[in-house]
Amino acid sequence: MILIITTGCNTIQNQNSNTLYDYDIEDRLKELGIELQETKLPPGLSIELAKRKGDMIYLSGNGPKFNNGEQIQGKVGKDLTITQGYEAARLTAINHLSILKSEIGDLNKV
Repeated sequence: MILIITTGCNTIQNQNSNTLYDYDIEDRLKELGIELQETKLPPGLSIELAKRKGDMIYLSGNGPKFNNGEQIQGKVGKDLTITQGYEAARLTAINHLSILKSEIGDLNKV
């Protein structure tokens, strides 16, 4: 899975502040009960989870992995229910946000 997120300095700012949003992204994630985790690769793997190229950041090598290292594996409809598939997609997105935060430091830049 590859997720491409662009960041840059030439973005339209909120007229009332110098941020892109009128709320803090990380505070909003906490309100939603989403906790970002420090991302670690298993020993022996030498892939890059994030790669910058100009104003673009390419994210890869991250799937639906829980904080304890357990992964969701399978195909929706065969090995996983639709609900489990949604959870896997949600978990992957949260993991990508964690990598992005470690790469750029502030999710409010996205």
